[in-house]
Order: sequence, then structure tokens, then C-alpha cells
Amino acid sequence: MKFFYVRWIPRTGYALVLMLAMAAATSGLKAQIAAPDFICVTNDTLVWELPVNNCGPFISYQVFASQNPGGPYSLMATITDPAETRYFNPAGQGQTWYYYMQSQYDCPGQPPLQSDTLDNLIPESSPLHYVTVNADNSVEVSWELSPSPEVIGYIISRQNASGTTILDTVFAGNTFLDADPMAKPDERPETYFVTAIDQCGNASLVPPPHQTIFLETGTVNPCDQTMELTWTTYRGWNEGVDRYEVWVSANGGAFALDGSSANPSYTFTDVRDGDTYCFYIQAIQLGGMYTSRSNIACQDLEVFQPVRELTILEATVTGDNQVDVRWFWDTTADLAEGSIQRSNPGEGFTSAFTIDPDAPRTPENLFSDPDALPAAGPVTYQIQTEDACGKSVSSNEVKTIFLTGANNGSSRNQLDWTAYTGNVTQYRLYRIDENGSTEEIASTAANERSFEDLIDLSNTALRNACYYVEAEGTIVLESGAERVFVSRSNTVCLSQTPEVFLPNAFAPDGKNRVFRPVVQFGVPASYSLSIYDRWGGLLFESKSLSDGWDGRHKGRPLPQGVYLYRLQLTQESGAEVEKKGVVFLLR
Repeated sequence: MKFFYVRWIPRTGYALVLMLAMAAATSGLKAQIAAPDFICVTNDTLVWELPVNNCGPFISYQVFASQNPGGPYSLMATITDPAETRYFNPAGQGQTWYYYMQSQYDCPGQPPLQSDTLDNLIPESSPLHYVTVNADNSVEVSWELSPSPEVIGYIISRQNASGTTILDTVFAGNTFLDADPMAKPDERPETYFVTAIDQCGNASLVPPPHQTIFLETGTVNPCDQTMELTWTTYRGWNEGVDRYEVWVSANGGAFALDGSSANPSYTFTDVRDGDTYCFYIQAIQLGGMYTSRSNIACQDLEVFQPVRELTILEATVTGDNQVDVRWFWDTTADLAEGSIQRSNPGEGFTSAFTIDPDAPRTPENLFSDPDALPAAGPVTYQIQTEDACGKSVSSNEVKTIFLTGANNGSSRNQLDWTAYTGNVTQYRLYRIDENGSTEEIASTAANERSFEDLIDLSNTALRNACYYVEAEGTIVLESGAERVFVSRSNTVCLSQTPEVFLPNAFAPDGKNRVFRPVVQFGVPASYSLSIYDRWGGLLFESKSLSDGWDGRHKGRPLPQGVYLYRLQLTQESGAEVEKKGVVFLLR
């Protein structure tokens, strides 16, 4: 069986002496002699409580003393009165002494235990960890436990301009919650300190007090949408404050970290009109583990709302050659004036539409511009606004797509277009035939803005074809949200050059009995075919495509040989075609 004896010397640097007594199992050791419960030392008087020992009759109490915490300790006094609970050291004389006690009983074979080792100094103090204000305006106080073993409790005090108030004595733990209505951490900084006490009434020195942070809301700038915050510095940490964090809640929402400051002031930005904001400050100990919160300060704010969102989503050309401008903005701004600005090809910006600042507003808006000239080139749009504080905000610039086309002959229509503003993912090219049918004929990547359309000569509906391009993509709003756009170009129409095919020989008595042209893309607006002999004499003339030359002149068959022709026609678009050549008449 093993027994442990502990002597605790309660000062920094003091030795902790562990004495181990072991008895063999055959020794019959059953108990130990309890020492007096050494409570405290006051004015060189030792105070203890009587021990309980039933192993044998009382002999004495022994007091061991030393002026060195590490010893050696010598017997200072032997007290033979079993009811005595005090002893005065006449040799104290203002010097520092260290004591422990033992009991002597007639208990053969039973080892005496030693009491705590106490000194005649006052208890060591209890430095504060922090003081912090809770959401309900109570103040939490936390401190370090005193290393003095004689300490039985801690006196918590609050100090302000009205004086010092003792709040309570804490006998267990190292925290205290000050919920006293007289504490006003939401009106002023509150200062706290803690003293350690022993059972003799000895109190420690007062460690440096700690003071709460008192936060106040300050000046509001309605045009900058800002509010100033100021607070008192946190006092108490030897290391100081690393930073002050600013936490904010809007309209009763959860608190979130807005920023930090090394100084006791902060400018809160992006204030929204009519919102209620609550703040608290949290001090972070420099190089430490503790924090302290201030009171919560709230304020309803009235400011001028700026134009925070102003984005043109798309500018698209309509079928009747107008331009539709679609834009998005926030509806809360205190708007003084605004306008949609247009720049036609070769012109500067002019106002296309004046926005009524007092009219009801919707987030998404549409303006149809009848005075735009999208067929002459890209048309550029921008929205300009001015808020109630005179601050100007402009939207992004958007240009319409400008499509051009040309007939390259041999039934090839070349189409080219300008780039559209924004994050274009693809372009789609559409063709409209004479019957009004629309067909998508191509799609290209964002960096490909050219296409050649090969016309089917057998399809007469394509003799006149119209085209337009659509850009598809996304645009990012100021809020970070993405919106999809589809923007259309102007319309370009192209007519095919008449394709005329003439045989170089015919046989009136064979299979190819009539000489006449074959004209692609329908009937021209005007037509003329003339046949001449080699001397220039007119032999045949027709104004109709259905009337060809059968090799006769005035009803008589002409002999085999070479004859001259002249073909003239005008297309519906006004394009003129003339062909001259020879044809061989076979008999």
C-alpha cells in the first residue's frame, strides 16, 4: 500500500516537495496523522482549524518555519493545547516567513502529514483576462486564479465617476456576470477590478483594472452614404490591442465582420436609405488569446441613395429598322435627372430620351428609338444619370451589329458584320426568301464575323434574299448576376445577277429547233433579243422570253451558216445585262 505526502509552497519559483512514504503490506499501516487545516497568516499570527485524528491521544501541534521558501525548515513552536487554533510569531518583525504545520498524536507507526505551506504575505493578486459587454448589456468579467493557496474568494468591484461599488464575492470559479441595472455599458465605459482574499480577511493588491469599450454612432454623410463610428479604447491588457473589429447587422440580420481598424474610429460605407444598422466593436488582444466586445449601438439611417446599378442589357434592331434598348437599374436611387444617349454613325452622342426622375420605376426597362440609323452603321447607346447629390453615373456603352453584304457573282452572297458589345458566345445568321420564309443558315463563334451564302440557282425564291445576324451571350450586372442577351443586326437584302445561258448552235430540223436564251431567277423587267446576218441586216427580233428564232426570215428558211445575236434585259432590281455573240444554224 502506498501513501503520498505533498507540501505546496505557493510562490513562483518555490519548490514543490513531494514526499513519498511506503509501507510494506505486513506492517499493518492503516492511517495517517492529519495536520491542522492551515488557513492563513495575519499580522504574523497563524490561524488554523483543528484536525480530526482518532488513532491515539493528542500530543501537540508543531509549527515549522523558514525565511527561505525552499527551506530548510526548523521547528519554531510546539503547541500542547489541543483546542488552540492560533499562534503568534514574535520574531516576525516585518520579515517574510514561511510556515507549515504537523500534528503529533500517540499513534505508533502512523506518519504525520504536513499542511499547506503559507507565508505571512498578503495573497497574490489575480490579473484580469478581460471584461466584455454581452448583447443584453450585462458585463462578463474573467480573471486569473491567484496562486496563493490560502485564497478562498475574489471580490469583484466596479468603478466609475460615481465611485467604487463592490458587486459580489466569488468563491468558486474565475468569472462573474454583472447584470446590475446600475451598470451602463451602453452609456459609458465601465471599469472593473478583482482582489483575492483569504479567510483571515487579507486582501491582495489590486491588479490593473480593465475598462469596457463604449461605442457611439456618429456623423452621417447622406451624399457619401457613410457613417462615422467612434469608441473608447479597451484598457487593461499589458500587451495592448492588436486591432478593433467592426461587426454590423442590417435590419435585424446576423452580425457580420465589416472591417477593422487600429484606431478607435471607423467609416462605415455603402449605407442604404431606410435601413437599420447595429454595430459592435471587438478588441483583439495583441499576441494573446482574449477578446472584448463593446456595447451594441443601433441607428436608423436616412441618406440619399446613389445609382448603384445601371446596365444596358442589349441594343437590338427591329424589323422596321428601329432600335430597342433594354436596360436594368436599381429603383431606389434618388434620381435628379437621366437620359438615354445615342450616337448614330458619324455623329456624337445626343439625347434620344429624357428619363423622368419622378416617374414610377421598374428594374428592367425598354426604349424603342425611331430615330436610329442602324442601316448606316453601328449605333452606340449609353445611359447617363445624376443623383440628388449631383453625382453622375454612366452605364456601359453598347453598339448595334452592322451587317453588310455583296453579291460576288456566280450566285455567291458575301456577308460581314461588326462585333457586338458584351460577352458574345455565338452569332446566328438568318436568311429571308421572297416568300417571307426565315431560315437559319449559319452559326459562328464570337471571333468569326463573315459568311458566304451559296445560292441555289434552281430556287427562284432566292433571287432576292434578305439577311440579319443575331448575337447571343451574357452580360454581368454590378451585383455580379448574369443576364442573357440576344441582339439583332440591321437587315441587308441582295438580288442575284441574272444568269443567262445561250446555245452556240441550233438545228431547226433537229432536236434543238429554236434559238432562245435560258434566264435564271424568273422573268426580267424588260427583255430584247435581235438576230442579224453577217452584213448587219436585222432578221429577227423578240420582246418575250417565250419567243425564240426558228431560223426563218419572213417565213423563209435561211441557209446554214453563222448569224449574229444581241441580248438585252433589265432585272427587277434595275441591274442591266447585255450579251452579244454568234450562233451557228445547222441544216
